[in-house]
Amino acid sequence: MRLGNEKGGAAVEFAVVLPLLVLILFGIVEYGFIFYNKQVLTNASREGARFGIVSGSPRASETQIKNEINTYISQKLVSFSSTETLPVIKVCSMDKDAPGTEICPNATNSGPLDYLSVRVDYPYQFLLLPNLGKLFSSDARSNILTLSATTVMRYE
Repeated sequence: MRLGNEKGGAAVEFAVVLPLLVLILFGIVEYGFIFYNKQVLTNASREGARFGIVSGSPRASETQIKNEINTYISQKLVSFSSTETLPVIKVCSMDKDAPGTEICPNATNSGPLDYLSVRVDYPYQFLLLPNLGKLFSSDARSNILTLSATTVMRYE
């Protein structure tokens, strides 16, 4: 027994499935941007720490280290925002006898400290799926995910 004409059934099924496929595709692309930007921040914190530890005597200032990081980030970070969002950079020195104790700010010019710690925090705004950020943010009204990277290196 034949129920009738089934022409157009595939088009209806495709129309039902298409939004889910587009959401998955944009989610994959968005995650790629997040992953790439996280790697840029990690490398920027490494560049800043490396710049700070090999500068010799006198040691590089906190401002010089921040400028080095901002230069690196401005060249590599992917952001389609019309306003440039700058990262929050924290530069600290640590004593080898008290590794959990950080001395901030302007610690790069202080006494015989052994380690330099550079932390970079960046407020990532979701590009393709702005409402997706509300799932990952601690503030349900925000679509910003804070990406951060920390590097600790020993002074040479």
